[in-house]
Amino acid sequence: MEAYSSRWELNARIAERGEFSESEKKTYRNDLGLPILGCGNLHAFPTWLRQVREKNGLDFDTGAADIRVGRKRAAGKLIAQWLES
Repeated sequence: MEAYSSRWELNARIAERGEFSESEKKTYRNDLGLPILGCGNLHAFPTWLRQVREKNGLDFDTGAADIRVGRKRAAGKLIAQWLES
C-alpha cells in the first residue's frame, strides 16, 4: 500500500479588492470574505467555486488558472475538466 499526501494551495487576487490565500493547513488571507474550503475538503472544490460565483459574484477563469500537478501536464488538464463539472 502506498501513502501520499494531497498538498494544495489556492490563491486569488482581485485588483483593488484584496486577496484570498488558503492551503491544506490554514487560511493565510481572506480580504475578499470568501468561504473557507478547509482541510480535508479539496474534493468539494468545484462546489466551492459555484458557491463563490453565486454568493460573491466572482467567476474565476479556470481556463486561465495556473494548475500544477507535479510534472504531469495531463493531470492539470484533468483537474481543469473537474473544475468545470
